[in-house]
Amino acid sequence: MSAAKTPGPPPTEETELISLLADHPSLIASAEADKAFWLLTDDRLRAMYSAARAGQSFLELAPVQLPPPIAKHVLSSKYSGSKDPRAQLLAMIAALEQKQTLLAQQGLQKSLVEAKRGGSDPELVRLKTHLAVAQRKGDRELVEQLTAEIEKFASNRKQAE
Repeated sequence: MSAAKTPGPPPTEETELISLLADHPSLIASAEADKAFWLLTDDRLRAMYSAARAGQSFLELAPVQLPPPIAKHVLSSKYSGSKDPRAQLLAMIAALEQKQTLLAQQGLQKSLVEAKRGGSDPELVRLKTHLAVAQRKGDRELVEQLTAEIEKFASNRKQAE
């Protein structure tokens, strides 16, 4: 029997976003905060956001969900004196989107290299190459289309096997 793995600290950018929301709970019900929720990668922070959206206080949530030093930081009131918390939220969202795009591109590049080495189907390599280009250009519509094509291609391939 293996011991349960203790999760590491959540990403700093995501912790900062939750800190801002903890200091400005009125932002939680905003469309911007909802957009931010989808960019959170840490399950604990996502759970905290959802519970806060349902009416719970970060004061109650942080000590239960996060390691003590992180919880203390979230509850430190770092952003309480902010003149324009909405603008800070938008800047944090932009940074998270940029990070997510970069990570997706790195993952795709790695997958593309592995596909070329492993003798993958040329059509799959072509689709992944086009996807990398679309991501670099920031063409979200084309990224969604190509991602769907790649998933369909992979699904058809599994069914054929």
